[in-house]
Amino acid sequence: MDKNYPSSKLNAAGTGRFGTVVQSAISAPSSGPTGTGRGIFAFPAAILYCTTSKALFVNEGTLASPYWTPMDIAGQRGLIGTQSNWGGNAYIKQLPNSDTTLLNDLGDGVKVAGVGIAETDSGLVITIDEAGRIARMESSATDAKMISLNPTGVLPIFQPDTHGPFVVDAEFANVSALTARSLFIGFTGSNINANTPMATAVTATVTFTTTMGDDVAGILMDSRLTLATSLMCIHDKDNANGTQLVTAAGVYSGRVMPAAATYGRFRVECDQFGTVRYFFNKTQIGISAGGPAASGQGLEVTEEVSPVLAVMSTASTVAKIDVKSFGYWGVRA
Repeated sequence: MDKNYPSSKLNAAGTGRFGTVVQSAISAPSSGPTGTGRGIFAFPAAILYCTTSKALFVNEGTLASPYWTPMDIAGQRGLIGTQSNWGGNAYIKQLPNSDTTLLNDLGDGVKVAGVGIAETDSGLVITIDEAGRIARMESSATDAKMISLNPTGVLPIFQPDTHGPFVVDAEFANVSALTARSLFIGFTGSNINANTPMATAVTATVTFTTTMGDDVAGILMDSRLTLATSLMCIHDKDNANGTQLVTAAGVYSGRVMPAAATYGRFRVECDQFGTVRYFFNKTQIGISAGGPAASGQGLEVTEEVSPVLAVMSTASTVAKIDVKSFGYWGVRA
């Protein structure tokens, strides 16, 4: 065995390139080019043990930009969260279009909610193909009616200074052309269990919905924008922004949503200081640094938010996405 690649033990410095277990006395690790262990011990496939949460994480990224993911989210007692791949031992409830219930428990720590499922042209059905089990989310053709995945359907559960860093992570593909739809993954101050989008968009302006709580941060694609398929890193702390131009510093990521039938992996992460990082296909595409409430940057450290994946039709056509996985996690208080 190459001595530079220990597979099961620490070297003299307590670090190695692969299979290394290191310790963190801070909390769960953060990801990205300023993430935990970057340039030092965060080699691909390195394992990190968090001494605060007593949880294990593996680096799916690179040494320069780690991408830390828990090993067995639901099974680690120091974490709150789940990773749903729509299979395994969990009971997954399907919601055919004939089911118009506003809020449903999928049975594995994920709820599906929103007026976008309370119509006969919408629902969530699990299928299986060469990509494995897939959850197809279909939002109603009625404008501004969303369907969302979130933990509780009612109350937000994560607070930065208590549970940070916390993460929402999903892999999904659009079923049809990237038109007449709005997609969001991130955090909101209220769960989407009513006919209320977290933000609306037109041309170059995003307008935040104050009834969705004081804090919103996430990745948005909205076909009503001039940059109709681009990924925007939007954020509004304590309703400080109200509206946000996509031309504002740090909002336009320079990346676009994958073409229909092409999967992409999306992650939004908030640390204990309220700084939000945005990722696409394991690469950081934006950052909103925590700061004074009036700055509108990041998330308020003492306010609770909920991880959400949502799709909404913006015209008289059903908006559909195929979700390969949906997960969220944070440090247990």
